[in-house]
Amino acid sequence: MIDAAYGSDLSSILERPHAPDLWVHGHIHASRDYQIGRTRVIANPRGHDTSHRKRDGTWVSELENPSFDPALILEI
Repeated sequence: MIDAAYGSDLSSILERPHAPDLWVHGHIHASRDYQIGRTRVIANPRGHDTSHRKRDGTWVSELENPSFDPALILEI
C-alpha cells in the first residue's frame, strides 16, 4: 500500500505555535482553500486537459478542474 505517497496527515505541524502562515500543495485534482490552526492551506491545480473533438467535428474545451484560477496570486 502506497497511500502515504499521495497524502499525509501533517496537521500536527500546522497546529504548533510556530506553524507556517501558508501551506501550498499540489497532487490533487480540485481547488482547495482552507485553514488548519492559523495556517492557510491552498491548492490551485489546473488538472488534466480533457479537451477533445466530438464526432460531429465540434471542439469541446475543458479542464479537469473547472475551478482552476489562472489569475490566482498569493502575496507572501
